Amino acid sequence: VGIVSFNRPYYLRRALKALEAQTELDNAEFHLLQDGAVNLFNRKQYANDFDIARCVKLFDKARLPGKQAHVQKHNVGISINQREGIDLLAAHYDHLIIVEDDALLSPHWFRLARLLFDKFDGNPDVFGFTPGFRRMCTDDAVLDNLGYVQPTTQHMWTECFTSEKWRAIQEHMTPYYEMVNCQNYGKRPVKDIKALHKARGVDEEATSQDAARNVAVKL
Repeated sequence: VGIVSFNRPYYLRRALKALEAQTELDNAEFHLLQDGAVNLFNRKQYANDFDIARCVKLFDKARLPGKQAHVQKHNVGISINQREGIDLLAAHYDHLIIVEDDALLSPHWFRLARLLFDKFDGNPDVFGFTPGFRRMCTDDAVLDNLGYVQPTTQHMWTECFTSEKWRAIQEHMTPYYEMVNCQNYGKRPVKDIKALHKARGVDEEATSQDAARNVAVKL
């Protein structure tokens, strides 16, 4: 299980509590994928050092099995941080679960994930799945709305897939990585990415890493 984290300890605390409450955690091991504070490309500080350290401390204290924290030396952005984290996990595990730090999972979420892994393992028509969850923030999240949650299944805040399926799409992800991994993710070349999707015959207007993943799966 990879937990994608940056600078929101107030969300991560609640996400970890939801993971601790899971009714089925047999054989699960947890990895914190923690991004850094100072951006690798423009040297700007995008996070408070205290918040980064607090996220790691919260994870260290969480009552979860097989814990290991992986902390980026710099702020690399969600695309690089998540991809490198998944690559690391895919080298050691057959079944992967990725959870972002603002997702709240029901107590039986992992049990459902196991059932779905059993159902879809080996199915060539399924890359992965995303059981339902609740999201702790809105796009313009501020501290005042911490008590607000919304149901959603329209984004990959949680993902379940196998390392075999992950490796199978990497050749199709490479052109996207080459465009976004040499600069600040927030400054990615939107027009070029849209042109790439179009040239591949896929109707996709979004330029996020999740959209690129959807394109790669279709290819």
